Amino acid sequence: LLEAERYPEAVEAYRGALMHDSGHFPSLCNLGIALAEMDVTSEAIEVYRTALRIRPDHANLHSNLGRALAREGRIPEAIAEFWRVRTGLRAGR
Repeated sequence: LLEAERYPEAVEAYRGALMHDSGHFPSLCNLGIALAEMDVTSEAIEVYRTALRIRPDHANLHSNLGRALAREGRIPEAIAEFWRVRTGLRAGR
């Protein structure tokens, strides 16, 4: 659904999956992406932060969070997320 850019449907599907397993990391990541693509940035930030509590070393997720924070004008927080990636987190971990 994400690849097809069917974001509202993707949000519904990932929320459904999370009802069964609230800590399902791939669903959290993809929900955040879908929300961000729909410009529901504040909720995307919350979802990314939830996912980062599960996998705090996931570089791509920190990058996604940084972009969402920047969209919200929260530049110092965004820079901190990008800096985490720059200083040693590996992509996809």
